[in-house]
Amino acid sequence: MKGCSLSGTSAVWIPAEDPDASVLIKPANGKEFTLKELQTAVGGYTELVRLLHWWLVVNDESAINGSPLNLPATSMAGQPIFGDVLVSPLPWIT
Repeated sequence: MKGCSLSGTSAVWIPAEDPDASVLIKPANGKEFTLKELQTAVGGYTELVRLLHWWLVVNDESAINGSPLNLPATSMAGQPIFGDVLVSPLPWIT
């Protein structure tokens, strides 16, 4: 992810421990998320999971660091996704 940013107007942050607390977030500059913003949202190094019309931004180490299963993200991806997740529409990776 170094040198990449997630751009667009917003993304949905889905916390694994309380998916009902999901919120729409916007980048600080109003245009694109920085790598630091993405890492803060997911609690560490980032990994992208590409779905048909969405990106899931996940913590690269969430499956091995004891993060809880994120049920909404798992349902979207069709595979186990752990930890907090950002969901953003394609093609907003630059």
